[in-house]
Amino acid sequence: MIHSEGVTTRQAILDKLKSLMEEVADDSSNFIFKQVELTKTAPPDIETVPLPACFIYTDREYRLEEEDRATISKETWEWYVTIEVWAAYEELEAILKFIHKKIYDNYTIGNYANWASRVGVDFLTIDSAHDIESMAISYRIIYRHTLGSM
Repeated sequence: MIHSEGVTTRQAILDKLKSLMEEVADDSSNFIFKQVELTKTAPPDIETVPLPACFIYTDREYRLEEEDRATISKETWEWYVTIEVWAAYEELEAILKFIHKKIYDNYTIGNYANWASRVGVDFLTIDSAHDIESMAISYRIIYRHTLGSM
């Protein structure tokens, strides 16, 4: 896999996920998200963040040693990434549908991953007075890179 100088496979995957979320559109090609952030370092201010908003952040990662996934001179990794969406409650199911399809149609995340699959979604209430809900969509991403070269 060829990346820009200094960019890891992980960063290339995150950058591509961000661009895919920026492309999530409804049937009339209106873009859904008013804001897409690659990393969530601190909770945004609910009063100022434009909704619907999308936050992409990383979770745990494991090196796979399974024989059936072994590739000579490559390391294989199982990595979990969460896409968190904040929106009005009634929008969440439609947004989940668009995200699911977008990543399903791009399951190699721009050819940086071997595959990505959705493993779950959790729904949370952010502000019940304003009908603002959240969903955290978990993705399992399998990717490889040359031994010792991320």
